[in-house]
Amino acid sequence: MKPETRDNLTPRAEMLAKYLQEDAKWAILPGETPEDAAVRREADCLDLEERLVKDGVPYLAAKEIAEKETELFPPDADQIAAQEALDEADRQEAEEEAEQEPERFSLSRDDLAAVALAKRMARRLLIVKEITPSQIQAVARALHGLEQLPEVTPGCSVTVGICHRCDRAMNYVDVTISEHEFRMSQGGSVYDPAVGSDTISGPGWRVEVDGGRVESCDLDEQARLFDELIAMGGSVAVEDESDFEM
Repeated sequence: MKPETRDNLTPRAEMLAKYLQEDAKWAILPGETPEDAAVRREADCLDLEERLVKDGVPYLAAKEIAEKETELFPPDADQIAAQEALDEADRQEAEEEAEQEPERFSLSRDDLAAVALAKRMARRLLIVKEITPSQIQAVARALHGLEQLPEVTPGCSVTVGICHRCDRAMNYVDVTISEHEFRMSQGGSVYDPAVGSDTISGPGWRVEVDGGRVESCDLDEQARLFDELIAMGGSVAVEDESDFEM
């Protein structure tokens, strides 16, 4: 099955040449005329049509499939609308599946070591003598959120740590776990009556659920400072905005 020559184009090739010249010049190869391109593209279509017929596909179906697969002509308005509707349905389905899948933190080996340290520190807070019942609940929520990692715990948003005050200075080490981030921080403040309070932020460790991260602290140093504040008689500090049942 071969198309007509350029001197005697088939009606379909004539339509195709007009389409190529007016609306699809990108499909014309360098050095080709629209008629040359029409003959070439129709030949590709006919070759596929012939193979489909040989494979047992009915002629009319083979013709329709071949024209579609070789993109011989642009789709009509109804076809475009139908395809756009399918694409939109696929997009919505993909979004729904993404929403149903539980979010996860992407944790490296070093991150897992930081999480292990955070859990050790949180457990150590539970045996501080002055810890209150509400603080125990906050620490329990923090431990629950840490134990679920790398899975996100919906509704979790809690910071627990140790804080030591001496004269006009304050130092702390804390751990935060929420739906959005895992973080360990250290810092403090110094008060001078002449100039006011000066806040100090030390190196920390942060992993965000969307992939952002900061790894600026030495975990051994973080552990040493935490133990030091405990030994100095530091008090438990919590900030719990969690909204979930354990």
